[in-house]
Amino acid sequence: RPWQNLTISELKIFIAILIYMGIFKLPAIRDYWQTKHHYPKHNITKFMTCVRFEQIKRYFHVSSIIDQENKTLFSKLEPLSTHIKNISQKHYIPSSNVSVDEMIARFSGRSAHTFRIKNKPTPEGYKILSLFEQIPGLNNTSCQVYHLVKQLP
Repeated sequence: RPWQNLTISELKIFIAILIYMGIFKLPAIRDYWQTKHHYPKHNITKFMTCVRFEQIKRYFHVSSIIDQENKTLFSKLEPLSTHIKNISQKHYIPSSNVSVDEMIARFSGRSAHTFRIKNKPTPEGYKILSLFEQIPGLNNTSCQVYHLVKQLP
């Protein structure tokens, strides 16, 4: 399929789908677009086709326009990361029942930013700090969805 230029609205939908996939995990990306009866129906299929999502995922590249002298590995993503963090803090107000968990996201490729901890279920990968909030009667995924939906106008 030939490449079409990426629009701002498509980029926003792409990022939203990535967040959705982070909450509702499935074994393969194509599973979110499956129409067989034993797969759940995901509303993301209304906003972007699987082919277009995979195309953007394959060719997406972030580059800095300004040539900075003190570049770090993540400096070109810093403006986007700061924006997402600010929006998240604006729309998410945690209750008093929260916990912070340190976890390892599995990664076995080459990177200077991976950690290796022997005798753990996931011995190698990126170290991530996660904030969890529990609402009585809901599991962790339901809690996340509840808070995202609660913020909608």
